[in-house]
Amino acid sequence: MQTGYKGRTGIYEVLIVDDVVKDLILKRSSAHEITRVVKQAGAFTTLKENAAEKVIQGITSLEEAASAVMV
Repeated sequence: MQTGYKGRTGIYEVLIVDDVVKDLILKRSSAHEITRVVKQAGAFTTLKENAAEKVIQGITSLEEAASAVMV
């Protein structure tokens, strides 16, 4: 029916809840603390970082990426 979008690229931020994250949640750690720990382990990319990577790869423009993550 010619509705929707074609050729769009998603920008994602995914947190996989492994044993470390599970322990942090059970200890009632803040979201900031959980983010710090998983980023330090190299197991997490923020929405802004994912958008920036897609700009660097030429998948999207800086303007489009900024409009998606600067809400």
